[in-house]
Amino acid sequence: MRNHTSKSLMLNPFRVCAFILVLVTSGLLFIIKYHVQVLKREVTRVENQIISAQEDIHILRAEWSYLTQPENLTKLIQEDTKLVAIEPNLIMRIKLHDIGKINKLFKPKTKIRDEGEASHKAT
Repeated sequence: MRNHTSKSLMLNPFRVCAFILVLVTSGLLFIIKYHVQVLKREVTRVENQIISAQEDIHILRAEWSYLTQPENLTKLIQEDTKLVAIEPNLIMRIKLHDIGKINKLFKPKTKIRDEGEASHKAT
């Protein structure tokens, strides 16, 4: 009877391999579970960033729509620039040989002196 009990307690190679396989599988499942949790947190973070970006885009589109209305554009132009509307009768065709005449029209009538000349004449 003694032989029978000692034989059942004896470790055979199949049991050892099965035990090692269970340990390795358990360890791998733990590591995989940890990586899946990390990836889920990353996906949640990216989804939150996407939602935030979509909200920002929605706000920017509303602002753009408001700012590009003709009334608002006119108001902004009048406040921020000194531009005036060009009347059609002020537009003329310029030919290449007329450029000299045009330059004469826009030259200042009085000569502009720099400060160096003014200080020499004053002394």
